[in-house]
Amino acid sequence: MNIKLKNILLFVCFSSLIWSQDWELVWSDEFDGNGAINSENWFHQTQLPSGGSWYNGEVQHYTDRIDNSYVSNGILKIVAKEETYTDQGYTKEYTSARLNSKYAFTYGKVEIRAKLPEGIGTWPALWMLGKNIDEPGAYWQTQGYGTTSWPACGEVDIMEHWGSNQNYVQSAIHTPSSYGGTINLGGQYISTVSSEFHVYTIEWSEEEMLFSIDGNIHYIYNPVIYNLDTWPFDSEQYLLLNIAIQPSIISSFTESSMNIDYVRVYEYQDQDSCEDIICDEDQTCDDGNCVDIPIDSTVTFLVDMQNEDVDETGVYVSGSDPQLAGPSGLLMLNQGNDIWSLTMEIFPGTYTYKFRNGFYNSWDGLGWEQNLPEECGFGEWHDRQFTFSNIDLVLGPYFFGSCQLSESDNILGDVNNDGVVNVVDVVSIISIILDNSEYNSSADYNSDGTVNVVDIIAIVDIIIN
Repeated sequence: MNIKLKNILLFVCFSSLIWSQDWELVWSDEFDGNGAINSENWFHQTQLPSGGSWYNGEVQHYTDRIDNSYVSNGILKIVAKEETYTDQGYTKEYTSARLNSKYAFTYGKVEIRAKLPEGIGTWPALWMLGKNIDEPGAYWQTQGYGTTSWPACGEVDIMEHWGSNQNYVQSAIHTPSSYGGTINLGGQYISTVSSEFHVYTIEWSEEEMLFSIDGNIHYIYNPVIYNLDTWPFDSEQYLLLNIAIQPSIISSFTESSMNIDYVRVYEYQDQDSCEDIICDEDQTCDDGNCVDIPIDSTVTFLVDMQNEDVDETGVYVSGSDPQLAGPSGLLMLNQGNDIWSLTMEIFPGTYTYKFRNGFYNSWDGLGWEQNLPEECGFGEWHDRQFTFSNIDLVLGPYFFGSCQLSESDNILGDVNNDGVVNVVDVVSIISIILDNSEYNSSADYNSDGTVNVVDIIAIVDIIIN
């Protein structure tokens, strides 16, 4: 990446960080007290779609009964239940609630502190739809705003959780460019989604949507091209809270609830303190002051393949997040001694990944690490997991298919193999460059296949920090 382009990208990322820091609360429900929900804030959406069933094959009735939604000791409870219930001429075996907010907004931040239900076949969601959606029975449609069909109205899934994949939480975007099985999504594993409260957040600006849980970012939506197909998000959206029941609901299911402590909506307060300030190329303005643009930190993946017959196409690291390019993944570099590595810049957040022996462009293909032990395998597919927060991170080297760390002494930057990275290694790298010596994988810190001044800068930075 050329330096000018990198500076532009860093400026955009840093500006987004600044943008997210000045907020004013403009609407909320703290769910104080006990009893029925606040009808000034929420509308019960109960009208069945044409055909008598909710979308995606869902099998529940949504009701406005206090049995399915109420406030108890400062907590909103949305309750999904197994029970025979007849409404609008249709009898179903499950009930739940679907709430529409009577508040709609454009741009801002939403925080929802919630504890999720559990049970195979449950499908809770905290999400948004365009106020202009033409959906019979939706609150804003009943108020005369229904002019646009789905997905042209835009859908934003702040949080979705499937009981069949317990503890994996996903955020997604549905627009005319990609909807239903959308490609615009990201998520993370949280081991306590149904036993503890977590804060689910979206920050929505004119150019991007940023999703996080407890402050850990797992997805950013910022399309390459902005038009009505990719960005129908310049108009008001409203909030929806619900638990759907899928046809796969487990036979032992009787009842489970989504508990919500609060829903808060903030607006960004533009201070305009940087309007007339011009900073140097490697700086940006923060609250009236020029500050250095931070250099992106990196994560390094390392895997030891000494016990494997390495495929001729190489070794890859792959994950469901678009940055990890699943299913095929990103090609790693063989740095010698059976150690393969990949160093990359990545947004802060929690990620799952696996190493893959060979190039296969499908999730069902060969080459994957088999199910990892519980101490390092997370979720349904027993993936590896890490959390990244703008501090250089090195993962491994792990033996392929194992939680065990390799005892390989091939340490990046440790050119003289004395077990530490220090000024002696810097001198050694300078000698390699000046003498045109044979390639040394330990000296090639950024794993680009050459040993040059960039590697010196990286290792000096390690020593200083």
